[in-house]
Amino acid sequence: MAIQVQCNCPICKNPLPAPVGDTCLICTNSYEFLWNPSPHSFGAEKLDDHSVIVRAEPLCLKPGRTYQSSFDAWGYENRKDLARFAISYGHSGQANFGSKDYEVRVAYIPEILGSGISAHQFTVGPTPCSGILLLSPNSILYGHPYPILDVWVQQKFGTVQKSCLACGCAVSFGHPMCSQCYASIAANDWRKLMVAK
Repeated sequence: MAIQVQCNCPICKNPLPAPVGDTCLICTNSYEFLWNPSPHSFGAEKLDDHSVIVRAEPLCLKPGRTYQSSFDAWGYENRKDLARFAISYGHSGQANFGSKDYEVRVAYIPEILGSGISAHQFTVGPTPCSGILLLSPNSILYGHPYPILDVWVQQKFGTVQKSCLACGCAVSFGHPMCSQCYASIAANDWRKLMVAK
């Protein structure tokens, strides 16, 4: 069973068929800044912050922060497809960082793409992350990806219910499909959803 899904360009907001490519079919803007930010931009600085595990550096909370996450080597190498997956099938929302709300897109895959730590965790050490967050996917200057902790998603969007893209049943924020549809349509492989129809 195949599904026909429409998503919205994070830049121009026009509807697009999923999966998206590297550019919007309507406004022709490139999404490359979401996986390869311009050098010396805020997005590049933040991607560097979320890549410490790749550099074999310790993952630790910075002063005043309650969350920190990092791509592992696999997540870092696949961030382009992960960002395209989040645009195509992820859920959009607004999240507060400091004193300002930012647009976000969240999507989970059934694979580990990094790890994170939280001041709210009851475990010692990093927790695996299987979700990706695109922060400011509408901003070439600020947009960047990073692995997202479940505890963060629960704190920000815990009561938000979404619908499975295939059958319409209730799913948690960031989950494109229910487990039954994910198994029957994509054989639990998110990459199968990234093949253009």
